[in-house]
Amino acid sequence: GNFGLEMTGALVAAGFASGAAVENTLKGTHPGDTTCHDMMRFPVLALEKGLPFFKAAALNDMSANIEGPSRLLSWLRAHAPALYDIAAREPDARLFEDADDIAFSVIMPTHNRAWCISRSIDAILAQTHASFELVIVDDGSKDSTDKLIAANYPAQLSSGKIRYTKLDENVGVCAARNIATALARNPWIAYADSDNAARPYFLSAIANAIVSNRGADAFYAQAIHVNSGAVIGKPFDKDGLVKGNFIDLGVFVHHRSLISRFGGFDRDMRRLVDWDLCIRYTRHKDAVFLPLIVLNYTDQEHEDRITTKESFLKANTTTHRKHHLKATVSTVILSYNHQNFIVEAIESALSQDGDFIHEILLADDGSTDGTARIMERYAQKYPRRIRNISRARNAGISKNYRHAFAEAAGEYVAVLEGDDYWTDPFKNFQQMEFLRSHEDAVMVFSKVEALDEARNARISLSRYDGLPRLLTGQDFAADESLNLIANFSSTMFRRDIMAALPEVVFSPRFNEISLSFYLDRLGKIGFIDKVMGTYRLNPESAWTGASQTFKLRQSIAIREGALSVARPAYHPEISRSLKQKREQLAELAGAETGKSAA
Repeated sequence: GNFGLEMTGALVAAGFASGAAVENTLKGTHPGDTTCHDMMRFPVLALEKGLPFFKAAALNDMSANIEGPSRLLSWLRAHAPALYDIAAREPDARLFEDADDIAFSVIMPTHNRAWCISRSIDAILAQTHASFELVIVDDGSKDSTDKLIAANYPAQLSSGKIRYTKLDENVGVCAARNIATALARNPWIAYADSDNAARPYFLSAIANAIVSNRGADAFYAQAIHVNSGAVIGKPFDKDGLVKGNFIDLGVFVHHRSLISRFGGFDRDMRRLVDWDLCIRYTRHKDAVFLPLIVLNYTDQEHEDRITTKESFLKANTTTHRKHHLKATVSTVILSYNHQNFIVEAIESALSQDGDFIHEILLADDGSTDGTARIMERYAQKYPRRIRNISRARNAGISKNYRHAFAEAAGEYVAVLEGDDYWTDPFKNFQQMEFLRSHEDAVMVFSKVEALDEARNARISLSRYDGLPRLLTGQDFAADESLNLIANFSSTMFRRDIMAALPEVVFSPRFNEISLSFYLDRLGKIGFIDKVMGTYRLNPESAWTGASQTFKLRQSIAIREGALSVARPAYHPEISRSLKQKREQLAELAGAETGKSAA
């Protein structure tokens, strides 16, 4: 730059001879990294290469000294004490000497990364800031990671510079990081992934920023994709952060006190855990941004990468739900041998419209026809909208429902059975808005129209006539069928309630009657007086196609289950219905005995 040319001219004029030129760039950096094309911003590196001068601003201005003023002062103290005495008189220069005392614990979880971990470890050990420890938690690796670390870093292990802990089993990256932070000895926590490489001035830059921003408890800088040259990181914007993450965990540093205040990594999450953590740790106070690239991010696709193994859709839905960023709905489509109908069901779910995050879960229960193949094709085509949680073996309708509710990440869960479909594209949005505006409602359902496949006729259900917007168990008990919902494909629930349902609700099979009387104990049941879907009376379905004897036996078992969960006030009506079903079964059995005798 002009400074270098002017200083060179002044030195030559004073009688000094110029030597070899020093290339004005930092070796091994991406061409798109503009921060590494000004050697004067790396004064210690320049001095070590033979340059005889540096800018005075490098002693008290971090924008003029990427390595940090403390690093320069330490070098001058050791190599040019006379010059140090002069430099230390610069305004605020000695303030940065305190940065040498800032101590970091660098957290590095790893699992089967023997193929790449050395580069990341070496990058941390090459830090120009001396006060740090590297805490490695091996998350049950089955490769040679332990042997590699023992062989390559014996001195660092012996001195405590590296602290290595191997877990007996794989617990996941979040749990591994939580274990590492619990082992950390220093007040400032930094993170390193085992396939990325921090630049040598990473901790120095953060330490100087800590000194010059007293009271701040979270800092972050920038990372660069070494493949594409794309830079991650921009000035802090609280509203912008909740819309999408711009802080890479590898450049995020915080005081360890934030762990006790806001919790560690969420063990239930498998992806986007850095976004979740950054939202929580910066909500009370803005993080300090350093417009400086301190990390080389390697975007290598490998079978053990989180971005390869774990669902973005689930993580994104979970994060939005946890932090109330945007309303979230999980649609669960449950199927068994529905190959003739499943496309219509899935397409009706994909057609749902409205301002909310929508994930669609496909839960096939071991179909023997082509249903599972159709679902897999849809999941591959729409990976940002559909998750396939199907299981190859038939577990039964109750276990499939329980599995689907456990997997749902949204705040609200809508149900669509595989041989039904929705006719209103705003069905989920309207039901979601109903639950958001009625905090006392634990679920909501709307009208469905029955489609009799055998007669190709549509049937309106009279049980919906005159229903109020909010119902209690008394409304259900007063209905002859005890089932005002008619079919689960008309429903939406609060996810937390469904994920915690007791086993009794699923016995003998998950059904509308027992669930309604159970939910009545928790709150009101909402109703929207509008047809939003079609309930298909499919002769081949497990219920419609079943024998009358089977249906009566199931009805009896269901009402017995309802008695065990309903409020005592509704027992008389349920008992009368139960008695009626038993009498019908006895009459049917008598008639069948008579036919056999004849």
